[in-house]
Amino acid sequence: MWARKYKECINCKTTIILYEAKGLCKKCYDKSRRFKTRITTKIWKNEKFFNGNRFKVLNRDKHCLICKKDFDLVVHHKNYKKRSELKDLITLCRSCHTKLHNFLRLREYFKGLLRRKNEKRI
Repeated sequence: MWARKYKECINCKTTIILYEAKGLCKKCYDKSRRFKTRITTKIWKNEKFFNGNRFKVLNRDKHCLICKKDFDLVVHHKNYKKRSELKDLITLCRSCHTKLHNFLRLREYFKGLLRRKNEKRI
């Protein structure tokens, strides 16, 4: 059932799919909501985790610093204590970022094992 103000979806002009809100059918409304959420999340992450420097780093590096891909890029902190410094942020592709974090986790795990082993010997 469409509202009196709208006879059809203002985006796709359909009258078959039920009216949702703001003159849009359910399909178009859901699509617009997902897009807006994705944009606001990126802006929020930029401010919270990178002190507004995320987009500057992506523009500075333009590609993954490990494999040179220029798509699917993320920003990585070299040191989490210095979050707001541009020199502490680097651009990586999602794949290299995951590999790097897995490597760092393994390194910490083995350091802990070695510490425990050395403590038992004493």
